[in-house]
Amino acid sequence: MSKYFSIFYTLLKFNLIREMEFRKNFHIRLVTQILFVFLQIIIVDTFFRFTTTLGSWSKSEVFVLVGIFRLIEGAFHMFIHSNLLSLPELVNSGELDLLLSKPAHSLFFVSLKRHQLYEASTFLSGIVILLYTGLINNFTWTYVVLLAFLGLGALYAIMLFFASISFFVPRVTALSSIWDVISKTARFPLDIFTGSSRFGLSIVAPLVLVVTLPSQIILGKLTPAYTLLEILGVSGLLLGVYQFWSFALRHYSSASS
Repeated sequence: MSKYFSIFYTLLKFNLIREMEFRKNFHIRLVTQILFVFLQIIIVDTFFRFTTTLGSWSKSEVFVLVGIFRLIEGAFHMFIHSNLLSLPELVNSGELDLLLSKPAHSLFFVSLKRHQLYEASTFLSGIVILLYTGLINNFTWTYVVLLAFLGLGALYAIMLFFASISFFVPRVTALSSIWDVISKTARFPLDIFTGSSRFGLSIVAPLVLVVTLPSQIILGKLTPAYTLLEILGVSGLLLGVYQFWSFALRHYSSASS
């Protein structure tokens, strides 16, 4: 395990050095992400000027959900997002061979090689929102850390599944669009959807493990016993997707074949 921490630390330094070669670009992206977060906060605030609740969620509770989502999305974008989105191109070009030949597990470099460190602003904004709403809702920070980590695991599993389809479909060009749909859906409490919308969301039921269920547990809308359900759900999702990844990898035709 220490080997992987060492490799990750080296990758982190390398990616930071790479970002600092284009500092203005890094700073512009950082500011852009901060402005985007403020825009979302304004949208939520504007919405609650016309109503007191969104489904069963109050304004402060929605902000907790937004904060949790920002934590998870920020971490995902910083370390995983660009890697999974580039997987189809690696498969099609045969460049995946280079990553598979490294002295580490196949998923390590596939998932964590490149970083987008300017997304730290998204992650930090989540902490700020939670610090503010924590004064109102008085939630337990232990649950925040644990459940945000579990939510990140669920999001990683979902996106890895879609990225792994590239082993069977020659040109997976919709991966970024799939991510847009997932991110735009997950940032809202899924229990506010009704009718045909809820039926459609049943197809992507694992999304409830990303933000909605963790937020409900943190806010006390569900008992702490549901934490076990979150752990089992995320563990099962990761195990299932890992099995699919192993199956897909066995069907990979390398550049040398």
